[in-house]
Amino acid sequence: MTQLNESCRLSRIAPRTDADRVVLLVPERNIETWLAYLNGAAVDETTSYPKLPEPSRCQEHVRVLADMCGGGQLRQPAPQSLVAACGEYGNVFR
Repeated sequence: MTQLNESCRLSRIAPRTDADRVVLLVPERNIETWLAYLNGAAVDETTSYPKLPEPSRCQEHVRVLADMCGGGQLRQPAPQSLVAACGEYGNVFR
């Protein structure tokens, strides 16, 4: 997020505001951390988790994430970057 804001500043592009209906989902390490978490694993944001065999297999993970974020209930402990992502989701879809 810091890099995005700095890039906007350097490019003289106005940074995103609360009025913009944009959700930024930024994992700390990679998306596989979130997928492992959504699959029920206990995760940390420093470990490298395996990729899905086929990217299209993430649909169930997306449904789980939408349910968790929409209900405001992430299973604990949740990765901090996913907590922030759900906050983003709530800012746009409430």
